[in-house]
Amino acid sequence: MSGARSDDAPWGGWTRETIAMLRQLWPTHSAGHIAAEIGATRNAVIGKAHRLGLQSKLPGSPVKDARADERADRAKRRGN
Repeated sequence: MSGARSDDAPWGGWTRETIAMLRQLWPTHSAGHIAAEIGATRNAVIGKAHRLGLQSKLPGSPVKDARADERADRAKRRGN
């Protein structure tokens, strides 16, 4: 198979309406929320947003941000 979705896709695939909804919600809503709204999977939403060139305006993950801060603090203490 060439990577295309089969006709028995569980949610029906991307339509003009679902793409418009994705474009509208992407800047302010999580991929999980958008997926629930349109009936797709979170991964499908993320993949489509990436292919459309959409960039998230949501802040980064608090866990990742905290880890980055910890790494920076450790580097400062070591003199790096």
